[in-house]
Amino acid sequence: MNSSHTHGHHSHAEAPPWLLKLGIAFTLTTFILGLVFWRLSEGSAAVLGDTFHSLFHAAIFSIALWGNAAGRRRKQARAGLYIGWIIIGTALYIGASGIASIISPGEILSLYMIVVASIALTSEVIQAVLMLSVEYKGTRARKTFLIKIAMRDNFIDMFSSIGVLISGLTILTTGFYRADGIAAVPIALAALYLGVKTIRESRSELKSV
Repeated sequence: MNSSHTHGHHSHAEAPPWLLKLGIAFTLTTFILGLVFWRLSEGSAAVLGDTFHSLFHAAIFSIALWGNAAGRRRKQARAGLYIGWIIIGTALYIGASGIASIISPGEILSLYMIVVASIALTSEVIQAVLMLSVEYKGTRARKTFLIKIAMRDNFIDMFSSIGVLISGLTILTTGFYRADGIAAVPIALAALYLGVKTIRESRSELKSV
């Protein structure tokens, strides 16, 4: 099978392995820093959601690396399916944390929320720029099936970090602690939508092999 085979709006060419490995390194570093600042923030739900989403994103990059084989549509589709379920799991976790924070808000050190969100957002923007701009073996990385899925989750990460930034600034300026949980809910809904979309696309890929 031709390694540059295309299907629908994406290619089944091999994605750049170094880009996936860099994604793992970036997201694991963000996860570790996020845990530190989560403890310092006195248990922010939005920070915890953003932090664990970084861990889940590292798992997504790892699965994408496992499924990354030129022309191996079935393997790529299975990787996409696993990634979709991880995104849904992330959505449920963030949503539950957010709702708990809305019902019973606690005092949060918002400065740490702003710091961790800024670190995460910087990492996510760098990853997005690389995934959008890199070309590998004659194919744009963003056109490959697995990078397309990874970019989708990267979008959720960026949305999550922006939400944490907004809620942190709101708490810092107004003392409205429920902003932490409120920020987590739309992030969870966006993740749930994209997780379901990813599973549907991956199942369609499997049926067409």
